[in-house]
Amino acid sequence: MQLIDYVVLFLYFAIMAGIGFWLMRKQKRQEDFFMGGRSFGKLMQTFAAFGAGTGSADPVNTARGTFTNGMSGMWGVMYWLFVTPVYWISAVWYRRMRCMTLGDWFVERYESKRIGVAYALFGCFYYMVYGAMLFTAIGKVAAPLMGDTLFGMPLQYTLLPIIAVIVITYGLLGGIAAAYWTDLIQGICIILLSVLLIPFGLSAVVEKFGKNDDGLIDGFRIMHEQLGEEAFTIIGGSTASEFP
Repeated sequence: MQLIDYVVLFLYFAIMAGIGFWLMRKQKRQEDFFMGGRSFGKLMQTFAAFGAGTGSADPVNTARGTFTNGMSGMWGVMYWLFVTPVYWISAVWYRRMRCMTLGDWFVERYESKRIGVAYALFGCFYYMVYGAMLFTAIGKVAAPLMGDTLFGMPLQYTLLPIIAVIVITYGLLGGIAAAYWTDLIQGICIILLSVLLIPFGLSAVVEKFGKNDDGLIDGFRIMHEQLGEEAFTIIGGSTASEFP
């Protein structure tokens, strides 16, 4: 990693921490922490749904899927399109029933506190496993970039606890509003950076496989020549799945 990489990471975490402290000062009651005072507008709701269905790892996963399977590899992420309407339906339930969590909704809908407790226990177990996988992935990715040690200690004993403390503190300070702001900022970054990758990718294709007089748009033609029509099949095809 270069100096600019560390600067960008530091600025990102500093901005997110500042948002967390700013939101903490705005919280006056329990509903502010769990529901953000029910004051989220359409923009925040849109990116919250976008953040629930996507993540910062999705561009990498999509790139990997399309590299191995062609355009059909995009369904590793695009299947969320069929789930997205559920978010808008459940949002109406939450608002009309004045529920703070999905566990509250289960209690109200089925008139059973046991179902609410079961959901809470399942959520705790699920996110412990999910968080462990994320932190393991962070360690695997960070090791080649930063080395196996940090401050003279193994990376998993230094970097991962630091990140965990930052994430937990941020969530405890800002509540659900902090999560919504995170979804907004990360969603904008995912969309913007994904679009910005296209011209750089086309330029690399033209530089490696094109002629001297080929332009940026010729990159699409070169890809068709190099990969063949099968790679551009959206549904089906012999490379549609890695799992026979």
